Amino acid sequence: MEQANTSSTPAGAAEEPTASLASGSGASLGLTDPAQIATLLAETIMKEIELSFRLIQTAPRMSLDKEVPPRTALSFVTTSVNGASGAASREPWLKNKFKQDQMDDEENIFCSGCCEFLAPTHVSIEHAYPFAKVRENLTNLLSYLNDNPEVAEPFLQQESMQLYFGKGDDGNVYARRYLSDALYSNEENAWLLCQSCNVKKSDDASMSWLAGTSKQGIFLGDAIKRAIFAAGSMRNGVLINRVMRHTELSSIQIGGRQVYLHASTDTKGLGFFVRDWLRGQKRRRLFKALRAFRDQTLDLKTKLADN
Repeated sequence: MEQANTSSTPAGAAEEPTASLASGSGASLGLTDPAQIATLLAETIMKEIELSFRLIQTAPRMSLDKEVPPRTALSFVTTSVNGASGAASREPWLKNKFKQDQMDDEENIFCSGCCEFLAPTHVSIEHAYPFAKVRENLTNLLSYLNDNPEVAEPFLQQESMQLYFGKGDDGNVYARRYLSDALYSNEENAWLLCQSCNVKKSDDASMSWLAGTSKQGIFLGDAIKRAIFAAGSMRNGVLINRVMRHTELSSIQIGGRQVYLHASTDTKGLGFFVRDWLRGQKRRRLFKALRAFRDQTLDLKTKLADN
């Protein structure tokens, strides 16, 4: 058994509505075998937290957290902390990657919210699906595992689960800080937003924010929402909601949510989905707009400098 660390209590936030389900943290829909639930649950979690970079297994990261840490206790992985190749930097590794993926332009970054090109200092890497909800979902998952030891035992024996979870001295299942760090820097749940749009979004529900119903000024919201519906819909993942097609999927109830065990089907995190949509369908228009923006900016600078 391991000693669990102590942190503050979680704060919830509203997200996409879910269907009304029978109460009880252990209720399952379509699944009855605990070993099967454990296997599908572990495979789905691995899919949701799949990392595109190397996360070093330091002693603090491998410790167990008594409670899931809030975002104020976490930060996006940087090259200097992560140990990735290249010059050391305190800037989030994902921000550098997204800048290169988006337009290969170091001076102007496109905000997915207001559709404006801004200097890198005015744009930051943010969570598409609110981290407050990720934290809440992880807290509920831990309660589910501790309420259902017949699932927890085979779950902890699944490949890589000991990297993310462990049992404390009290016999309860806890998450390691490694898991929280991996979830916080999850590439598929991240996108680039300007400071203004990020303040407007806060912890609002992803889909309602994109549609502009929660806050105004999200110009691409309806178009992105239509693209999501063309690909399926946003459905409940175990820890992070994902864009997935309307296929028959096994599900269980965790913390009042119908959670889809989607490991066997193609799903995408909202951040990745939006970035991929911009790079694919809208890339030519973005390049054209960026060239026009550069020309207009240069023309303005020239006129202002002209005596």
